[in-house]
Amino acid sequence: NEVKYEGDFVNGKKEGKGVFYIFTGDDAENKRCYIGPFVNDKMEGKGMCKFANGDVWEGMFKNDNKEGIGEMTYANGKKGLVEYVEDNLVGTVKLEKDEGLQLDKHKQQQRRYNPIM
Repeated sequence: NEVKYEGDFVNGKKEGKGVFYIFTGDDAENKRCYIGPFVNDKMEGKGMCKFANGDVWEGMFKNDNKEGIGEMTYANGKKGLVEYVEDNLVGTVKLEKDEGLQLDKHKQQQRRYNPIM
């Protein structure tokens, strides 16, 4: 894996707005990235995570982890609200249907979803 950071540094640490890329495998297109604020070298605040499979999650980050309910836009164009706790996907709150977002309180088993770190 190769990593790349574009953004500001303060005292040698990532600070302020930035973009953090992780490249996996031999394919340069097989990458995921975080776009958003950094505080004391950590992803912190409202940001966006783009996954190698084309999915995009927008929500809050705390201490380098996705945290809370955020919007997932899947590679197929569908959208939904999903919940993360300490970077673990713990449930789907709402999934998009043809007529709009519908409530789905079903909790999934805790699992990792393409973590960024």
